[in-house]
Amino acid sequence: MKKVSAIISLMRPYQWMKNFFIFLPLFFHGTLLDSGEFLNVLIAFIGFSLIASSIYCLNDIIDVEVDRQHPKKFKRPIASGELSESAGIILHLVLFVLGLSIIYFLVSSSNAIYFCIFYYLLNLAYCFFLKRISIIDVIVISSGFVLRLFVGSATGGVELSKWIIIMTFLLALFLSFGKRRDDLLIYHESGKIQRKNVLNYNLDFLNITMSILSAVTLVAYLMYTISPEVNTRLDSDNIFFSFVFVLIGVLRYLQLTLVFNKSQDPGKILLSDSFLQIIIALWVLFFGFIIYFN
Repeated sequence: MKKVSAIISLMRPYQWMKNFFIFLPLFFHGTLLDSGEFLNVLIAFIGFSLIASSIYCLNDIIDVEVDRQHPKKFKRPIASGELSESAGIILHLVLFVLGLSIIYFLVSSSNAIYFCIFYYLLNLAYCFFLKRISIIDVIVISSGFVLRLFVGSATGGVELSKWIIIMTFLLALFLSFGKRRDDLLIYHESGKIQRKNVLNYNLDFLNITMSILSAVTLVAYLMYTISPEVNTRLDSDNIFFSFVFVLIGVLRYLQLTLVFNKSQDPGKILLSDSFLQIIIALWVLFFGFIIYFN
């Protein structure tokens, strides 16, 4: 039973919430309630989540010594010794093959396969060397979120708008720099370097960068909501009201990061902060009402 628990922990299923970006193209296109398209995207979500988990396994193997020095990551299955590195490698391969097979055989889109393979290769490069290059590391992470959109677009038969690509990339950058801030705080508190590129950042740079990105993201979202093209497609002039929820959400995340120094993994923040959960739920309900019940 302990082994099963360790395997599940190594797969990091809580991180799968990032993969809900796969559903966004369908949601914004107004076809999320189409059972055929939804099932196709759901299968892609499951397959992609397994591929993403395979990357987490590999990353934990590569970072095992660094994780053992981390105040929280030392509890991870491989770093703690619950699972061996060889078991991690086997799980990595099994998850990748299984995830890719699910998409290949059950999803009617060859493009989805290509995007998934590209995501895997990009993250292989990230695990082995790109994460050591400051700024490039967060660019790669943010690109992964955009690739999730392309997977959802390919499987749902929906054309991506430039707006959703821009906003997703900016939001992912914003959150990724917040995570780097957490690495820097750990270094300042413990004197232990969790990432080799952490010395290429400082709090002033990260605070300014996050402030700039939050502002640019908000402006991009506001421009999206007042775009004639979007208002015409969704047949509503009230989309801009949703800006209130996005503004509050961004401010809350900045508060957690800059005031309370909780700039940890965004997934864990979302799971633990009821304020953010309520704001996101309200945004989804508001936007969903405009798209599906207007």
